[in-house]
Amino acid sequence: MLYVGGNMVLDGKLEFDSVVAFIAALSLMHALAKELSKLNADMQASFPMAEAVLSLLSIKGDIAEGDKTIDSFNDKLSLKNINFGYAEGNPVIKDFSLDINKGETVALVGASVSGKTTIINLILRLYDLENGVIEVDGENIKDLTFASLKSKILIVTQLPYLFSCTIAENISYGRDDVIKVAKAVNMHDEIMALPQGYDTVVMEGGDNFSGGQKQRLSIAKALFNNAPILLLDEATSALDSVNEKQV
Repeated sequence: MLYVGGNMVLDGKLEFDSVVAFIAALSLMHALAKELSKLNADMQASFPMAEAVLSLLSIKGDIAEGDKTIDSFNDKLSLKNINFGYAEGNPVIKDFSLDINKGETVALVGASVSGKTTIINLILRLYDLENGVIEVDGENIKDLTFASLKSKILIVTQLPYLFSCTIAENISYGRDDVIKVAKAVNMHDEIMALPQGYDTVVMEGGDNFSGGQKQRLSIAKALFNNAPILLLDEATSALDSVNEKQV
């Protein structure tokens, strides 16, 4: 190209800047062609991973879904003589009963591995009971659809997960009016002190926030969605005394 183009310039058939522009354009095209071939290699490598993900998503769970739905929560959550163990012959929960009325706050207090989180997991139907029954307004949760049950329950855990999007989107999943709940968890002033305020982008997993801030954001998310049953699994363990009292 340099030889042919140079002769054409010397013979007056082509302008010098046209030759330079053509060579530059060809160099860019070469780089893009290399990227295109690399993209194809990346796509081929991703196919087995995509198949593995799809195979996991298609697995049917061991817990059977019911077919009933509940439109509201009006009375109480009841645990009646429930029994459960992760290993046969080693029960974690034995003949435990509890009624929690609507509007009532109940705290489960006990040593580590005494079964507090297990009870929450049973209410969420992450596991099924060996014996006994859990009811919402008199309906056995085994008879309810997963969507119906979980639309009435929100959970905030000790180690909350935040998504890589803005603070406002983490709290509201894209809906409006998050300031009220941010104030409820004593975080509005901290958010407004950030350069982008509620548009501050949260790093994956919330790595640019402290443990206490992540917990408060998760509690704000739960308050925003306002389900009638709220489960808190040591949700304020990382908060200082001032923020814990406010929350």
